[in-house]
Formats: sequence, C-alpha cells, structure tokens
Amino acid sequence: MIDVLIALTIGIVVGQLGRKVRWLSKAASLLTQWGVIALLFFMGISIGGDADVMRNLPILGTQAFALALGGSVGAFLLCLPLSLWLKRTSTDEEEPITEEVVE
Repeated sequence: MIDVLIALTIGIVVGQLGRKVRWLSKAASLLTQWGVIALLFFMGISIGGDADVMRNLPILGTQAFALALGGSVGAFLLCLPLSLWLKRTSTDEEEPITEEVVE
C-alpha cells in the first residue's frame, strides 16, 4: 500500500511542476485512458477465469443492478430537495445588480 501512496505523491509533484508543459498533460491523459482500459481488460480476464463468479453471475448481476438503481434513486431524491433549497437561499441573499451610468 505504501508503494501506491509513494507513486501517487510523486505523480502529484510531477503534475504540479509540469503544469506548464503541454505535452506532459496530453501524455498523462492518454496514459490514464489506456491504463483504465488495460485495468478493465485484466479484471475481465480475472472474472472470466473464476468459475464461482461465472456460476453466480446472474445473481450477482441482479444484486448489482438493484444496488446501482437504489443508489441512483436515493441520490436523486436527496439532491433534488437540497438543490431547490440551495437555489432558494442563494437568490434570497443576493443583492440585485445595478449598473451605474457615468456620463
């Protein structure tokens, strides 16, 4: 675990030092994209090679779908009233903008 934290720290330092270097940002973006694709590929190999997971995939898939749906609906039901409340309180406290005309 410490090696992951060290790699992350070094990445943050290099990112901060190289913010002005355009090719470094593009390279990091491209490597990140391909890294995620490779990670998903190897996870697929691992899942496909596990007989227990493949045997229980219909049950796991249903449970995963129900969990994802419940999380999405719950987030929506919490965010909607919160968003309306924040919008109402922010408009109540703002002063109207008036333009001064200088002649």
